[in-house]
Amino acid sequence: DQLVFYKCANQGCSAGVRTVVYNGVGSYALGGGTNYFNFIFQANGFPSVVVGRNGTTPGAPQTTFIYCRTASCDQNTWETVSESSFVLESAVGMGAPRYPSLAFSSLFDGFLKFTQCTAADCSTRTSPVLIANAANPNIHYQSNGFPTLTYYYWSLPQTGIGFTQCLNFDCSQ
Repeated sequence: DQLVFYKCANQGCSAGVRTVVYNGVGSYALGGGTNYFNFIFQANGFPSVVVGRNGTTPGAPQTTFIYCRTASCDQNTWETVSESSFVLESAVGMGAPRYPSLAFSSLFDGFLKFTQCTAADCSTRTSPVLIANAANPNIHYQSNGFPTLTYYYWSLPQTGIGFTQCLNFDCSQ
């Protein structure tokens, strides 16, 4: 198992730079098996990715943000954003503060978690906002730069699409 970035050198992507960001062995490649990833381009044009790592030993389930310091991501920083039970899905976006916003959900606790990074590499961030009975997050941005979250909501007897319109950057209102 590998996490690989490929930066195309031309429009047809017939040439480019391949960077192995992580080289693991078997299903524990990223500390317990990778279930999902999602990426964005930072304000400087470099990619960054949020990775969900699941499973048991040797690695605990967690959500990790990988901040690329170059266009090919051959120089990068890893930041553990959350250590929680079996992560299902993630979303990552770039709002008005020009720092990443992350949303991820857990199978075992049933919460969707949203956090706003307060540094480009997400080494500092807000406390997660929790939305119960939610999964499959997406992050969109209003014209004022505040996030709007959409997600699958389940709470019997009702299920369907959930919507949270945040009243500030960190979605605490």
